[in-house]
Amino acid sequence: MGVIIGCVVGNLILALAVIGVVIWKKRSSGYKTTKEL
Repeated sequence: MGVIIGCVVGNLILALAVIGVVIWKKRSSGYKTTKEL
């Protein structure tokens, strides 16, 4: 079970990192839209 939990946590961290980069790029570009990717 530890391996499964580790994979889930890793995927969540990766997803949060991607979302954070997308939001940061939108802010730096000055976009105010809610469009995703």
